[in-house]
Amino acid sequence: MTETDKNHDGWVVFGFIAVIVLIVGGLIFWGYQSTKPLGERENNTSSCDNPQIKGNISKSGEKIYHNPDDEYYSRTQIDESAGERIFCTEQEAKDAGWRHSKV
Repeated sequence: MTETDKNHDGWVVFGFIAVIVLIVGGLIFWGYQSTKPLGERENNTSSCDNPQIKGNISKSGEKIYHNPDDEYYSRTQIDESAGERIFCTEQEAKDAGWRHSKV
């Protein structure tokens, strides 16, 4: 094995280790984010400290928001991976294309 082959093998091992470190680091960060309360997650785009309005997408694809005093608020679960989100104000929800719950 030549010196060049040894150097190449060293870089391959280094690259492999770097990829593993990045994957593990990403999984740790993702796990940390998923354990934080919804309002504290970094992918939350709301501009206040404690957003309370839940933006839910219905089975038909309609974007509906719920205020804390609405009938279905407590039953509404937000799935950010499905595009659902939370808002600080009703206006913020409306500006984003969501409508208020009819119930």
